[in-house]
Amino acid sequence: MLGYLTRLANLERQLEAFDPACWVLWLQTINSDVLSSVEKDSPVIRLRTMPADSESSEDVSWTIHRSERGYEGEDFLEMLEASVSHGPNEDGRGLPHMEKLHARQEYVSRIAD
Repeated sequence: MLGYLTRLANLERQLEAFDPACWVLWLQTINSDVLSSVEKDSPVIRLRTMPADSESSEDVSWTIHRSERGYEGEDFLEMLEASVSHGPNEDGRGLPHMEKLHARQEYVSRIAD
């Protein structure tokens, strides 16, 4: 678990430079292992659309949906690391959990513009 958290912390230093698809992978990564418990409600967090000192900054409510079967945190972390290093990967298209991930990425891309 410490290795996982170290890898995650290294990526979080680059969080501001992530594109929306990587933001979703990051949210899935922290959701899967750090906030793991299927019995609990999905956490809702507040995100700012711009830095706090920006006049156009708005708070957005974001639900971190708990992972159901499919990929685990380690898998999402590997996808995030690969996306940061090599760009997006289309592996897994057609699999239900990957379709859900891609739908979330498309949604975040739309609201981020």
